[in-house]
Formats: sequence, structure tokens, C-alpha cells
Amino acid sequence: MDAGYMRVAPKGRPIPDRCERCNDAPWSKRHRNGWYCTPCAALARADTCHQLGVTPDIGFAVPVRRDPDTPDGWWCVCTTCPAEWVATPGAQCWRCEERVARQIEAQIRTVLTPPPDLTETAAHEWESRLQTAIELGLITRAQAVDTLAAAFREQQAS
Repeated sequence: MDAGYMRVAPKGRPIPDRCERCNDAPWSKRHRNGWYCTPCAALARADTCHQLGVTPDIGFAVPVRRDPDTPDGWWCVCTTCPAEWVATPGAQCWRCEERVARQIEAQIRTVLTPPPDLTETAAHEWESRLQTAIELGLITRAQAVDTLAAAFREQQAS
């Protein structure tokens, strides 16, 4: 680095050349109040998620600047996806919530779809997947029983 030149962050704090957590690797990611290498940024994100009581799959609002039109609002960015919106800092990201809901719906559709060839082995494996989905709370026991019954009726009819 040139002696007469120092990179400075917006608040006047010098930008470090190395990760502020491990001081081992060059920094590559900015997270909240620090400059971290990729592994340390993931650890910092996990710490922040634990502090705010949110899941790592659903990002939360990190304030960037005050919104002049809203008295208590901040322009925030999501920690997980590229969403920007006016919110209270720490709020869960609406875009991440929708993404996770779509993923759960896709998992439910997948687990409730019978295998194309319903042999005894395939039926046993499918029943095991249904049991796991029940234990995780993705589906109810009634949904699993109805799906199994419909699949076996369809197989006997053909």
C-alpha cells in the first residue's frame, strides 16, 4: 500500500488489508461492522443470526441509511439475498420468507408424489420418506395415509 494513500470506509474508519477476525486472509466480505474473509464472514453471519433469533435461510434487515419519508424507517438490505426495502432493522426479509415457503411447498409436493414404479422396495422407501416428513412437520399423518392409499388403489386398478 502506498504510504500517502489509505482506503477509508464511509464513516472514516480505515479499511483493513486483512480479515479483522482471523488476520490471516485478505478480506473479501463486509458484514455489519467488520471486514472478513469468506469463512469468517459465514461465522459472523451465524453469530448475528443467533443474536437476532432468525434462521440462516431467512435474511434480516441491516440498516443502510434513514428513509426521509418514514419517521422510524430505514433503508435496509438483506443479509442473504439482494433485497432492499424500508423496514425496522432486524426484521426478517420478505423475499427470503417467500423463497423458503416455496421450497417447503416443493418438498411437500415431492414427498407426496409416489414413485413411478411402485415395487415393494420402492413402496418401503417412499413410506420411510413419508414418515420422515411427518416427523419434521411437513405433512400430517392423515395426508400420508391418504396418499399411500390412493397410490395403492391406483396400482391395483392398473
